[in-house]
Amino acid sequence: MSADDDLRHALRAEAEHYDPADDGWAGISAGVRVAQRRRRIQAGVLGGLAMSGLALAIGLTAGGGSTDVDAGRELVPAGTTQEEAEVAPPATEAPATTPPATAPVAGGAPATTAPQPPAPAPAPAGPFPGIWPFSTQEAVDGHGDGNGPTFDVTDAAVTAEAFARDYIGMLDPVVGDAEPAGDGEVTVDLRQRGEDGRPLGAAGPVTVVTLRSFASPDGPVWSAVGARSANVVVDEPAAGAQIASPLTVRGRATGYEGTVAAEVREDGMAAGQHLGQEVGIAGTGGELGPLALAVPFDRPAGGAGALLVTTDTGRDGVGVWEATVVKVVFDEAAAGPGPGPGRTDCRVSPPAGEPTAAQMDVTAFFVCDAAVQAGDGVDAALVPVVRRVPRDAGVLRATLRAFLAGTSAEDDERGVSAFTSSSSSDQSGTEVRVSITDGTAVVDFDASLTVTADAASTSAGSELFQGALNRTVLQFATVERVEYRLGGSCDAFWEWQQAGGCRPVTRDDL
Repeated sequence: MSADDDLRHALRAEAEHYDPADDGWAGISAGVRVAQRRRRIQAGVLGGLAMSGLALAIGLTAGGGSTDVDAGRELVPAGTTQEEAEVAPPATEAPATTPPATAPVAGGAPATTAPQPPAPAPAPAGPFPGIWPFSTQEAVDGHGDGNGPTFDVTDAAVTAEAFARDYIGMLDPVVGDAEPAGDGEVTVDLRQRGEDGRPLGAAGPVTVVTLRSFASPDGPVWSAVGARSANVVVDEPAAGAQIASPLTVRGRATGYEGTVAAEVREDGMAAGQHLGQEVGIAGTGGELGPLALAVPFDRPAGGAGALLVTTDTGRDGVGVWEATVVKVVFDEAAAGPGPGPGRTDCRVSPPAGEPTAAQMDVTAFFVCDAAVQAGDGVDAALVPVVRRVPRDAGVLRATLRAFLAGTSAEDDERGVSAFTSSSSSDQSGTEVRVSITDGTAVVDFDASLTVTADAASTSAGSELFQGALNRTVLQFATVERVEYRLGGSCDAFWEWQQAGGCRPVTRDDL
């Protein structure tokens, strides 16, 4: 009998006496799942390194050495611990397509040097996927030098919180950590607070925001590309779909008394602004029910936007409870209805290009004359108008000054009017002072407002004036309520409006 035969008999005899552990297969399965998860997280960073690491392992083994890659551990970049690699966000740029350079070492085995930075990610095919704060690559490229958002767009969680407040309309969200989602994306969980101010637990609604990293001249920046809630499932339209008015929305949802609201927004709009809105009924009591809405919307000025679907809570002062947000593209052939019975086209085009470092864009609400004449109601009569103004740390004050400055020649051509006018000789005397404390804004107008906005005190004009003013102020998520004053007196403001004594205004008054 040969030595090989002796070895085979010995191994078989040993195997006959081997009793595997009861949980052996479960352990192997769990190890495979963990390894798969790690691979998904590390794929963008380690794609190029893996091949060179394999060559290194073969080289060391051939040279009589040993590797420190064992079952359950994977290659990580130099200077990175395994724990750091498991929680690191995905690469925001395309992985390198060539292995890192090698250098000879003693014994002839190659040794890897630090991998080269990956090439910038290519521009996305099709419509730009960003919704907010960047909806175009041009906005990404021009965000530096004081332009664009004032928050830290290099931090995904910070960007998600700003998206929750300023775009979705959540008042005080609890923001989770950024979790890698692959392909240069992360997800961030947004949760609401209960009536006691404490974060709701796992049983509460969760809005999961997806953010994608985009290359800019100043480095990678984040932008929200969508959001989803388990209580608001949108099957139609799909992300990036072309839409026309009325937009068909289908899916499943559940909310307080089954109430669900859908809004169509174009790029550049924020909480409180939309081209069209429709409210419907779906499931209640946590049970998903069919969702089917037809949302008519006005003709957009741009080519893309988003669908935002939210549920009602039945509670005051909490803002939006949860939301699903889907990127859409407007069909140029049928972007929306033109002027017609009960609907008007009073939209004013926003300023062209991006603001400079010394400028910023603000939105004031004015009145569409045709909608008033058609009897469409206050909500339908109010239109957002974007103004480019000098940059000011007091954004609300600057917005109110734009509101007081009134209409332009283009506004007049589109049938948009205001209660004050920049051509008025009395306008120079109208000033406004603003302070914000704990969510309450105090807006104190100069007494000359009673002259420049005389029509606002009429019985018909006061409702429109208050509606336009309230939407202009409460569009900011940081403002939960507002107290108006005239010449320092809250009572004087409401007496001028023929609406009794002093009272605060909240979002419930919109």
